[in-house]
Amino acid sequence: GLLGAWLYFRKQKGRVMQYIEAVLFGLVPAWILGRLGCTIVFDHPGRKTDFFLGMEDGHGVVRHNLGLYEMLTAVLLTLLLYGLKNRKPFDGFHTALVLLVYAPIRFSLDALRTADKTYWGWTAGQFFSLALLATSGYLIVQGIKNRNRKTIPPVSEPKNQPASS
Repeated sequence: GLLGAWLYFRKQKGRVMQYIEAVLFGLVPAWILGRLGCTIVFDHPGRKTDFFLGMEDGHGVVRHNLGLYEMLTAVLLTLLLYGLKNRKPFDGFHTALVLLVYAPIRFSLDALRTADKTYWGWTAGQFFSLALLATSGYLIVQGIKNRNRKTIPPVSEPKNQPASS
């Protein structure tokens, strides 16, 4: 699928962001349903907690349910995305917004994980979150830069003008 998408977008020249934005409006709400499943089966248990959203893990220990927190994040992102669907200050705005909001939340949630391997004290998800944050920054800078760029149509010679005498 990725190979097909890559080949298709090579022909589209510059229209990739429009497709990403369109997919985003379906992907983010679908994310709620995926994380609802994670919440129900409790397959992303976090550290022990006395937080009111903590859940018993089957061994009598109350833990953070990271699937629940991700589902709530997806609800927040869906509300934000659809609340701002008619605002488009630049191409890629909605994608940049979702990444900008999600990255720090995901970074924080990964600090609650218990079994993930860490590299220099951070999980792979936290490094990925930093990449998402950087991508968001890039999209914002490029979007603003391209929005402010005025395109001047090329000057062409008038056609069918009578010869001057």
